[in-house]
Amino acid sequence: MSDAVEAVFRKALAVSPQERFQTMGELWNELRGAMYAGPVPRRSASGTRAAVSAGGRPVNAPAAPIPVEPMALRPIPPTPPPPREVHVASAPPSALVAAPVARAVSHGGSAIVAATLAAVLLVGGGAAFVFFARAPAPVTPVPSASVAPILPPPSAPIAPACPKGSLLIPPGAFFMGSDDREDFEFERPAHRVVLTKPTCMDAFEATVQEYVAASEAGTVPGAGQTNEWDGITAAERRAFDPLCNARAPEDRAKHPINCVTWAMADTFCRSRAMRLPTEAEWEYAARGPDGRKYPWGDELPSASFLNACGKECVDWGKRNHIDPTGLGKGMYADDDGFPTTAPVGSFPAGKSRYGVQDVVGNVWEWVADRYAPYTADERTDPTGPEGGKERVIRGGAWNAAMAAWVRPTFRYHDAENKRSHGIGFRCASTMGAGGP
Repeated sequence: MSDAVEAVFRKALAVSPQERFQTMGELWNELRGAMYAGPVPRRSASGTRAAVSAGGRPVNAPAAPIPVEPMALRPIPPTPPPPREVHVASAPPSALVAAPVARAVSHGGSAIVAATLAAVLLVGGGAAFVFFARAPAPVTPVPSASVAPILPPPSAPIAPACPKGSLLIPPGAFFMGSDDREDFEFERPAHRVVLTKPTCMDAFEATVQEYVAASEAGTVPGAGQTNEWDGITAAERRAFDPLCNARAPEDRAKHPINCVTWAMADTFCRSRAMRLPTEAEWEYAARGPDGRKYPWGDELPSASFLNACGKECVDWGKRNHIDPTGLGKGMYADDDGFPTTAPVGSFPAGKSRYGVQDVVGNVWEWVADRYAPYTADERTDPTGPEGGKERVIRGGAWNAAMAAWVRPTFRYHDAENKRSHGIGFRCASTMGAGGP
């Protein structure tokens, strides 16, 4: 290594930063001049060219002409472009060293020169690295409080639904019973009743198919196949026992179950997590608050609205040598198509304002209440008297001969252990109560 080159590196590796080269351009210019046997002239502050010594200081006296080797033998490489500034994160110091070292070797510098140059750039550390890199702009953190958390939209509470096959009867108030002079004494007096809870009422009476399935599952006792009440005659047994629908579970699968006691009806409803409706709930579902005479309105009963006793029922009595109505006549002269019970839902025109079907006609329906005469007192959610062995039945049956028997206000009572071809039931529940 020549003395001039060695002088350049001593200055580059000086301990004091003030004694080192201040720019990479200055280092490169001095090194190139030392390698090619002389300083490279540079322009002075006055505009004239001044000679630069190996130490980088101007020479007082002009130097003698410097002999230059022929271009073919010793080509002078072009002045390298100024080093590019790079981001610290994308260009480590080793990358900054690679380009100058490669150029030094390719232009005739020895391996020692190249290695030394690399050492200068690495050991020189702070001074050399500053020329090529600058620190990234600081990133101002966003306070977490200023960023609103992204939350899912609040979900609306799910409203409870009625069981499958049931209809919603909203809470409300109405006048229960009747004050009409032609009505029966046990319908009087009309009195205000307030129902505070929504009720789910089965759209149809419980069917043979449903009851038999529950019986086969062991949740209810088997339905009766005979009629049982005090004073039943042999003629009545012969005529009415075949009408117990459980006798023909396939042929009458969609007919209402009958020949069941009050307790059997109650057990079936509870097996479905329901219950028998109260008398007030039943009447309200059948007529609503507007005081209508029948579930469908004020029009008189006919074969279009319900299954009561028409021409077909009277003819059936004649064939079986019995008077099914006890009055020797029917309610209307038309034939409704069903001499005894009918499949549930056969008379949709007779449904109530809430959609409840067959609520009058077809079969009477057990309700939850024990029987007691009305009073004029206003009642809220009444459930009937505490004691008594007779239960209320509502709605009339297939053999009803009088229009009064199928008014929603009409009520009757029977022993709770009675089994009759003319009595069935439907179930209800209080919405959201979670059980009977």
